[in-house]
Amino acid sequence: MQNTGLNCRTLYAKSNDAGLTFTTPVAISDPESSLPDISILGNTVYVVYQHHNSQNPQLREVFLIKGTDAVLGGTIFGNPVTISNSHTTTNQNPRIDVSGSNVAIQWEQRSFR
Repeated sequence: MQNTGLNCRTLYAKSNDAGLTFTTPVAISDPESSLPDISILGNTVYVVYQHHNSQNPQLREVFLIKGTDAVLGGTIFGNPVTISNSHTTTNQNPRIDVSGSNVAIQWEQRSFR
């Protein structure tokens, strides 16, 4: 595995008291991820991030991970889903917005020619 030098993970922590205290951060992505964005609707948390390909650091994919509140206010995250899924381009700078049952994700895609 080639290291891109990022050695970054996307972490998540939340506060139930207007930011006075936070839960212990939990990693919600594998290493080599960056540029997360978050949107919340009700008790559901949506996070997008870009992930660098370990074999070719120029290639990146965009992932979405969804979390829901559990008993006592904890957050349980499911498995990340690849949104861009191109394997031949750089997909970067993801952004997310949620309204009702609509989830909108946008990102940049760069081809190498």
